[in-house]
Amino acid sequence: MNFLFEIGTEELPNSLLLTTLDTMKATLEKFLKDRRIEFSDIETFTTPRRMTFLVHDLSENQTDLHLKVVGPKVEIAYDSTGALTKAGEGFLSKNGVSKEQLLTVADKKGECIALELFEKGKSTKEVLESELASVIESVPLKKSMFWSGSYKFLRPVRWVLAILGSEFLTLQIGAVKSGHTTRGIRVFSEGDLEVSSIENYFEVLKANHVIASLEERKAKILSSIFEIYPELKQKGYEIQYSDELLTEVANLVEYPYPIIGEFDKSFLVVPKEMLITTMQVHQRYFPILDADGELVNQFIIIRNGIENSDYVRTGNQKVVQARLADAKFFFEEDLKTPFSKFEHDLTNITFQKQLGQVSEKIVRMEKMASESIVEKVGANKEAVATTIKLCKADLASKVVNEKEYAYLQGKMGSIYARHHGISENVAVGIYEHYLPKFNSDAIPSNLEGAIASLTDRMDTLVGCFAIGMIPTGSQDPFALRRAAFGIVNIIRGFKMDISLSSLVECSLSLYEKQGVALAFSHAEIVEKVLEYIKQRVVNVLASEFSEKIVKACVSISSDNLLDLISRIDAVERSYTSGKFEAVEAMIKRIENILKKAKFSAKNIDTSLFEVEAEKALYTLYTSESSKVERAIVENNYVEAIEHLEKFADTVSNYFENVMINAEDATVRENRQLMLTAVYQLFNRLVDVKELA
Repeated sequence: MNFLFEIGTEELPNSLLLTTLDTMKATLEKFLKDRRIEFSDIETFTTPRRMTFLVHDLSENQTDLHLKVVGPKVEIAYDSTGALTKAGEGFLSKNGVSKEQLLTVADKKGECIALELFEKGKSTKEVLESELASVIESVPLKKSMFWSGSYKFLRPVRWVLAILGSEFLTLQIGAVKSGHTTRGIRVFSEGDLEVSSIENYFEVLKANHVIASLEERKAKILSSIFEIYPELKQKGYEIQYSDELLTEVANLVEYPYPIIGEFDKSFLVVPKEMLITTMQVHQRYFPILDADGELVNQFIIIRNGIENSDYVRTGNQKVVQARLADAKFFFEEDLKTPFSKFEHDLTNITFQKQLGQVSEKIVRMEKMASESIVEKVGANKEAVATTIKLCKADLASKVVNEKEYAYLQGKMGSIYARHHGISENVAVGIYEHYLPKFNSDAIPSNLEGAIASLTDRMDTLVGCFAIGMIPTGSQDPFALRRAAFGIVNIIRGFKMDISLSSLVECSLSLYEKQGVALAFSHAEIVEKVLEYIKQRVVNVLASEFSEKIVKACVSISSDNLLDLISRIDAVERSYTSGKFEAVEAMIKRIENILKKAKFSAKNIDTSLFEVEAEKALYTLYTSESSKVERAIVENNYVEAIEHLEKFADTVSNYFENVMINAEDATVRENRQLMLTAVYQLFNRLVDVKELA
């Protein structure tokens, strides 16, 4: 049988609706499992005025409980006369049984007293009616308030419906008793609506213009726009929306009806990003784009109703007209302001209390770029300097200073740059220096933006570590994890042949020259920052290469990402071809032999060789080691591995014919030195401990 449970309320806050639904669903699942009531799944439905839970395939009764409870050991439960001790009496009292019910069982503790308890399962109806309401009332919810008596909920509860199979249950949530009714959409339906069964519940909602499914309402919004206004499709127009906006709007209505609104065409001179923000974020409208992707002076309002309304259209047009007028004013005022004024005003904007103003950050970024990056990557020094100088300027603009448009920082800067005749590369770089905005986001498209982004992130990362603001757990107010990922992805994406340690050193020295008080020593800060970046390097590269190989190569060095990736790629190719399997087995065996090795000698003594296998390995080593070293210096890791692969058969022969742990200590140490030399040669390429 199925169980339907509906809580009807005043309009629930959209921001909490889905999280509350999930919390309530999890509570109901736990309630049923804890009370041994079997079910298959729980389906949820929600509108602004209701949360409904449909539990499928409930068992008619609780599962019977067969339970063995083990108590203290026999010698603790009984005294020498056979009478129960305080421990034994306590066990009886705790479980509410008599001495005659005690058993003796063998337990991991030894012989113990125990009980076998049996509890007959109650009917599911009895459990739901007696216990569900109190459990629901006890669910902790964000921003809940007292509405009746001692019961707290997001909004006042107006009706409750509970149907088990074909029976209506008697429950009380707060001061509201369950009944036989639900309610439809406001205005377009009559008050209480009689429900006769679970199936009839959904029929009643549909007949009274309530779409209980969120996904169905979302689909209805999108389909009805073009059904009611086919001319939009005929013109090739598209609706601008995100799934987040669609979900939000769908949770504001019980039955969506689209209405087209208009605004004055004069507002189209304002950047479309501002207009879209005004419509989507402030008003929850759907902007309309023409066939060329340009914004038109129309938008879609989603009404909570079943028909068109000029009153609704007119009211919404008046509201959006006023908001767009504000946006236009801010934009036009900014256009009158020269960039030099914005730059100057950055002296009044704090980057971080201990690290100084944004204007000081810009100076540090410029110096880091000119001293450590520009020449090495072949960038245009002047273009990079201009991009960095202007990349934060729009933080002082009226538009970005308005809270609702703050996320347009960078975008507005690029628009103002073009207005003032600044080159397109710089304008693009100003906007894109905020990229990537998340781990999988695109990186900047040009070097100007890439270098501005790289210096910005490195400056923030080093500065925060310098004053002890190191991320812990979920605390990362300056998004340092994202900054580190961005650093890795930008260097990798633009194949920048630069040293991470040199960037960190440069950045930290600039803070020291500024007089920032350091929380740790210079060396400690550099080490902490590089280790933090190294962890992100592993995360990024492990998505493309074998994690084991990445860690083995990173452990040797991750200072130059180009070099690191080349090394990882070469090792992985050898692995993929199967050639490295024998090498890996050899490394593991050497690792095990050398774990306990202790020797005082420093050089291999060829006069101590006793068998041909020793001479063969030494000859191979002297021949190939210099070739391996040369290939590594030249960053030719494929060639280095080809030379290392030659060791597999010779070392295998060495193990078969040479007693490493010879009785003669001098011979033993000499053989261990030989293996150590081979081991260290491999260690020039990868950390063999990570492969072992």
